Amino acid sequence: MKLEKNKVYEFLKRHNWSIELESLYKRYIFSNFSSAISFINEIANISEEKDHHPKLVNNYNIVEVFWITNDVGYITEKDIELAKNCDKTYLNYSKNEI
Repeated sequence: MKLEKNKVYEFLKRHNWSIELESLYKRYIFSNFSSAISFINEIANISEEKDHHPKLVNNYNIVEVFWITNDVGYITEKDIELAKNCDKTYLNYSKNEI
């Protein structure tokens, strides 16, 4: 089910995500390549469990995450749920790397 625009914008505002390529988008920075890849692997495992997969882009210590429900071509509740999960997962890395 397509989300109302105000719900998407509320999420963007509260969680510091943005819209890029019609997807929820966030850029995460890590202290090194290994941490970035570990994060990607955690997100991959969660994605497999939920049967919903993001576009992930890695460049050394930077991971870019894009969430959109490709079957329907727009952002759904599932995208928001998994975007929040990315933020929660990232907290484990940001605490250890400061």
